[in-house]
Amino acid sequence: MNKFAALIGLLLCFPLSIQAQTQIFENRNCASQDVLEKQNANSPEILKLRELINVRTQEITQRPGVTSLRSAINIPVVVHLVYNAAAENLTDAQIQSQIDVLNEDFNKQSKELATSTSIYKNSAANVGITFCLASVDPKGKFTKGIERKQSTRSTWGTSDIVKFSSLGGLDAWESKNYLNVWICNIGGGSIGYSQFPGGSPNSDGIVIDYRFFGRIGSLKPFDKGRTLTHEIGHWLNLIHIWGDSQCGDDRVDDTPTHHNANYGCPSVPFVSNSCGSAITEMTMNFMDYVNDACMYLFTEGQKARMLALFEPNMPRHDILNSLGCSFVVQPVVNCTAAKNFTVSTITENAASFDWKIDSTTTQQKLIITDNAQSSQQIIDLGIGANSFIPINLKSQTKYAAYISSVCKTGEILNSDVLIFTTFAPPPKIICVSAKNTTITNFTENSANMNWLVNTTTTDQQIVFFEENKSSQTLIPLDGNANSYSLQNLKSQTTYHVFISSTCKSSLVLNSDEIVFTTLAPPVIRCSDAYENNNSRAQSKQISSNATINAVISDATDRDWFYFKTQAGTHYTIKLSNLPADYDLKIFNAKGKFISSSENDGTWDENISYNALKSDSIFIVVYGYNGNSDSTNCYSLGIKSSFEASLFSNSVSNLSTNQNLKRAYQHSSANTFSLFPNPTSDILNIVTPQTDSDYDSAINLFDATGKIVLSKSVKMGVTKNSAELSVSDLPSGLYLLQINNESAQNIFKVMIAH
Repeated sequence: MNKFAALIGLLLCFPLSIQAQTQIFENRNCASQDVLEKQNANSPEILKLRELINVRTQEITQRPGVTSLRSAINIPVVVHLVYNAAAENLTDAQIQSQIDVLNEDFNKQSKELATSTSIYKNSAANVGITFCLASVDPKGKFTKGIERKQSTRSTWGTSDIVKFSSLGGLDAWESKNYLNVWICNIGGGSIGYSQFPGGSPNSDGIVIDYRFFGRIGSLKPFDKGRTLTHEIGHWLNLIHIWGDSQCGDDRVDDTPTHHNANYGCPSVPFVSNSCGSAITEMTMNFMDYVNDACMYLFTEGQKARMLALFEPNMPRHDILNSLGCSFVVQPVVNCTAAKNFTVSTITENAASFDWKIDSTTTQQKLIITDNAQSSQQIIDLGIGANSFIPINLKSQTKYAAYISSVCKTGEILNSDVLIFTTFAPPPKIICVSAKNTTITNFTENSANMNWLVNTTTTDQQIVFFEENKSSQTLIPLDGNANSYSLQNLKSQTTYHVFISSTCKSSLVLNSDEIVFTTLAPPVIRCSDAYENNNSRAQSKQISSNATINAVISDATDRDWFYFKTQAGTHYTIKLSNLPADYDLKIFNAKGKFISSSENDGTWDENISYNALKSDSIFIVVYGYNGNSDSTNCYSLGIKSSFEASLFSNSVSNLSTNQNLKRAYQHSSANTFSLFPNPTSDILNIVTPQTDSDYDSAINLFDATGKIVLSKSVKMGVTKNSAELSVSDLPSGLYLLQINNESAQNIFKVMIAH
C-alpha cells in the first residue's frame, strides 16, 4: 500500500476539505499607468524621452518583416524578495514556477492557448523571448538570481521605496543587464506595477505583490503567474489594450478596440457595442484585466512593439549583451528523508511545520491531504528549507501532512505523517481606518494631529512626507492613540500625512491623506531704547566699557550718542554686528570733527581716541548711501584703558626709510601724500591705489611714543584717502604710522597752531 492510500485510510473517520484559496482581490488592479503619469508629472525630461521612444518605436514597427529579423532574446531576471511575515518569503520553487510561466507565455506554449476555441487563437504571436533566473551577478559571481531581505515594514505602496536599500528595500542590479523584479506586500489594492521604458535606471523594473507571483501557492483568480506576464508587457512598452480610456488606442494595429477593461472570465466571443459598432473584443490578451486562467496571447503587432525596444539606441538594446544567464548552477544532490517532522502554532487557517533534513536532499515537497475532497495540496519547497507555514487552510478541519524528499536517483522518501486540526475562526471583527483626521495648531515647525480610532486596531503609525519627495517618515503608535504632535518640521513646507492602522486581522487600512503647509517663522524685531536721537542735540549718553544695541530704521535715521572722557585715557569705539553698510564718526564737545571709520559693507568700524583732557565725545552712526534695517540691531561699544597700546615696534625703532615689502608695490601710483604738513586742523592722507582692498590702521604718536589718535579704515581699490582732525592736539612733531596686512609706513607730521 502506498503512503497516499494509507493516508486515505487514516482519514476515513473524519470529513476533510481543502480550503480554496481566498479571493482577496476580485478584480485585477495594475498601477503601472498611475506610476507613469506621476513620473511624467514630476519629470518633464522623462515625459520627453517617453515621447521620443514612442516615435522611434512607430518608425521601427513600420519596417517590413521587423518581427522576423530579431534572433532569440534571453533576459536574465533578478528577484528581490522583501518580506515581513514568513508567508511572504516565497520558496525558490515558487519563484522558478513564475519563470516557467514567462517562458510559456512569451513563446506561445501556454496550455490555455492550446485548448482555446477563440476566433483570435490564430492571432497569437510567438514573441521569442526567454527568461532565466540570473546565474551571474554584476560582480561576475555565481548567484541563484534571488536575494532576500526581511523588513519590519508591512506594506510598501507604489512609490518605489522597495527599490532602495536606503529606504528599507533592495537596490536594483544594473538595469542594462538585468530585469529587476521586486516581490513584496504592495498594499493599497494593487497587485503589481511596472516602470515603462525611459525612467530612472535606479528604479527600472517591476514590483509584484507576493500573493500573485508564480503558479505555486499564489491566490486565485491571479494564481497562474500572468500578473508578471502583464507587467513585462508594460516594461516592454505595451499599454493596456483599451488604451487606458474608453474605446482608447493601445498603439497596436492588430488589436481590436476595447470599450474598457474586462474583468473575470468573459464569455467567448465577447461582443461589445459601446464603441459605435459591434466589436468582438480580444479579452484573452495579456494586456487586458481578465483572470489569469482567461488570458493567453500577445498579437504580432504587440510583438513588433516589444521587439522594437531591442534595436540599437533603444532602451532594452544593452540587455542583449548581458552575461547574466551565462551559467546554470547545478546543486550537488544526494538523498535522505525528512526527520523530526512536527506541526505547531495551529490557527484557524494556518499551521507551522518544522523538520530536519540532510544536505543531500535534492528536492522537497510539503503534501497536505484533505480526504473529504480526495485531493492533495502539493507545495514545492526550497532545497534547504526546514520550515513552512501554509495559509488558506479551512477552519475546524482535520488534515494529514508529510514531507516528500526527491533523491538524485529519482527515489522518493517520505517523512512520518502528521494529523492536525485547524481551529475555529474568531468572531468576525469589522475594522475600519482612522476617521476624522485633522491638523490643528500648526506653527512653523510643529502641528497637532487628532483622529478617531477604531477599537479593533492593534497598532498604528503616522506616515508623513514632504510634497514631491518619496522619502517617508514613519511614527509608530499604539492601537489606542488618537492624537499626536508632529515636531521638528521645516517652516513654510507642504506636508502630506495619513494614519496607517493595522487591524486584528492583520489588514492594513489607511486614513484619508491630509495636506498642510507649515507657517513662516515669526519676524523678531530688535528693540531700540535710545530713540529719538536723530540729532546732536538729542544725543543719548552711554557709558564707556559697555556695549549697547540700536537700530537704523530708515534712510534718514541718524543715531547720536555721547560719552564722558577722562584725561589721559585711551578709548576704542567699535561698531559691530552690522546688518547693513553703516559708518561711524566722532566729534568733540564743540562739534568739531575728530575722526571717522567708513569701511565697506558690513565690516566692523573702529576708532581709537586718546583723551588729552576730560570732555564729552559725540558719536554718530548712520547708513552709507541710506542703508538701513528696521528689524536687526547693530552693536556699539566703548572700551577705555589708561595705557595706550603700542604696535610691535616702538616709536624709537620706527624709521621713515624702512626697507619693507609693501602691498603697494603692485600699484601704478606707488606714492603716499600728506597735506597740508605742517597743519593746524585737518591732515589729509592719500595712499597708493592697489589691486585689492586692505584693512589699514592709522596711528598718530606724540614725542613720548603714546598713541594720541587712531583710526581704522579699508583702503586700496575702493578708497585711497582719509582725514585726521588734529585741532585738539598741541603743537609739536608727531609720527604718523600707516599699517596694512603686510606693510608699515612711517611719516613725520608737524602740528603748528
